[in-house]
Amino acid sequence: MKKIIHITSDEKFINSALKQFKLLTNNSEFYILSNKRLDELTHIGNYPNVSTIKPNRIELVKLAKNINNSIVCFHGVFYKSSILINLININQKNTLIWFVWGAEFYFNNKIYKNGLSHFLGPISKQIEVKINKESIVQKLKKSVLTNLSNLYNLELFPNKAALKAFRKIDIISILYIEEKELIETKVNKKFKFLKFSYYPLEYMLNSLEERVEGCDILVGNSASPTNNHLEVFSL
Repeated sequence: MKKIIHITSDEKFINSALKQFKLLTNNSEFYILSNKRLDELTHIGNYPNVSTIKPNRIELVKLAKNINNSIVCFHGVFYKSSILINLININQKNTLIWFVWGAEFYFNNKIYKNGLSHFLGPISKQIEVKINKESIVQKLKKSVLTNLSNLYNLELFPNKAALKAFRKIDIISILYIEEKELIETKVNKKFKFLKFSYYPLEYMLNSLEERVEGCDILVGNSASPTNNHLEVFSL
């Protein structure tokens, strides 16, 4: 059986992925892209076969050279993950799987030119403009720091690098096949489909600590303005 390699960042729902893949095989290795040590991570617990790797180009080149004849699972294909994907030799019999988180696709301005505003309702759009209003100095400072960081990793255009990485993927893993089909139309490539959820119904119902009791309604799964909370509240 091919070795399964996971590339991810320090996010709380990765613990669920660790548990699910543990049920599948003991042949999984998780690499957490972080400048922190394993015992300093915020969310991911102490599991076997989990290690951290600094997300700079030097370390990513080393990792890419050691990836061959493997199934490589990318949990969210963001900037640093896309660098790694573009470094991996496609002739080494690797299968690349993209576990889609959403933001890396929907907020990529090479795909959606207007960025966040494409998804915002009229009320949320007004609030977002007020919150993110920056001075010219703030914008210039952010631009300089971002470009210096990108230059260090030899990728001046992160969104372009991510789009290139999307097209090297073999399989998209997400809950709904319709979303996979949407991504195909936007990146101009066909993918195989693997249905996956970080919190499947069976997992939640069998875990008392994950169970929520009460009559509250969850509006969106994060504080992102693209959930259009204000529009929902005004219904």
